[in-house]
Amino acid sequence: MPLSKSQPQNRTTAALTLLSSVFFIWGFLTSLNSVLIPHLQQVFQLSYSESMLIQAVFSSSPLLISLPAVKLMHSIGYKNTLLFGLALTAAGALAFYPAADAFSYPLVLLAVLITAMGVAVLQVVANPYAAALGDRSTAASRLTMASGINSLGTTIAPYIGALLLFSAADLSAQDKAELVQGPYLLTAAVITVLIIIMKISFMPEPRQVSVKQKQKTFPAWRYRHLLLGMLTIFCYTGAEVSIGSFLLSYLNQQGDYSTQTGAKLVALYWAGAMTGRLLGPFVFRYICARKVLFINALTAAALILSAVVSPGISGGWALIAVGLCNSIMYPVIFSIALDKLGESTAQASGMLVMAGVGGAVLPLMQALLADSSSLVISLIIPAMCYAVIMAYSLFGWRPCLLGAGQRLQVE
Repeated sequence: MPLSKSQPQNRTTAALTLLSSVFFIWGFLTSLNSVLIPHLQQVFQLSYSESMLIQAVFSSSPLLISLPAVKLMHSIGYKNTLLFGLALTAAGALAFYPAADAFSYPLVLLAVLITAMGVAVLQVVANPYAAALGDRSTAASRLTMASGINSLGTTIAPYIGALLLFSAADLSAQDKAELVQGPYLLTAAVITVLIIIMKISFMPEPRQVSVKQKQKTFPAWRYRHLLLGMLTIFCYTGAEVSIGSFLLSYLNQQGDYSTQTGAKLVALYWAGAMTGRLLGPFVFRYICARKVLFINALTAAALILSAVVSPGISGGWALIAVGLCNSIMYPVIFSIALDKLGESTAQASGMLVMAGVGGAVLPLMQALLADSSSLVISLIIPAMCYAVIMAYSLFGWRPCLLGAGQRLQVE
């Protein structure tokens, strides 16, 4: 869906700048959960599993809104869908104010749900929008840049959250709950300004290209490497979110760091992912992406096991280092799973996005294990997830058609 060549270059650049802000916002809100969860766990005296409902609600929202967002995008256009997603995100951020004022955890979860649904809409529309704003030959570079800005948001959020949520001591539970209002009201204000700027700005609308679809030879679910790729995406998102969600608690308990210092260190976990994404394209020039995936998964599993065997400050830093290992995993798994799918690629892409629900399921499973055993032992769950990723990089990646005994040719 390329843009008309008549569109001035400066307008495209301005539109990309506004889109980059959207990538930053959703990265910021996603990573802010890393400090919101332990903060509310203290405020409401929650168990690990109760507090992890925040992540479960946030990460499961794409199941509710992704398909309607796609239909909305085709109905009202990319820009209007983007504005809708921003408005929904701002409404969710504003909902934290009455939720904290009422000192109600269920209302907080409702605010999280509304915010997450808005973020999911942004994810659905912003990626193809950024890809369409310019020549197809440079789409990958635009998405890489946008991904880097998204990672910047995930890196900054825990640090800002630490300053706003953990800077005051000796407050009542009600007052601590109301500290949540600050970062979310600030986010809502920024989003409101962005909506106004986008509303009055010209943003090129990708052309809807009508193409006759040929009969599909095979449905997406017939491809073994896709189904295994979905399992691997499920495990990856679950592992990344689990470590990000429990890292502050681990640093606080095992590393003997203060809550505020630990929350700032969580930012390094996400900074590692940002650094790896910037370095990835250079590394792939010399090493096969699939081999890098195996090395990173093996290293991540080893780092987690070291945090289990030797809990303490060194274990905390080992978990922080896992962020660097995570950096290239999602795009590599995604691209491998889509290999050789032909006309089933679009359907398969949606299936892989839905597999991201692992970010809701696996952290909750780890929380239940942490409640019944210990936080340190519960790290076995993300370690097992990286074992699945290793297996996929070694055996599951090869394109193969189920039920036909047919292995597709690999270049």
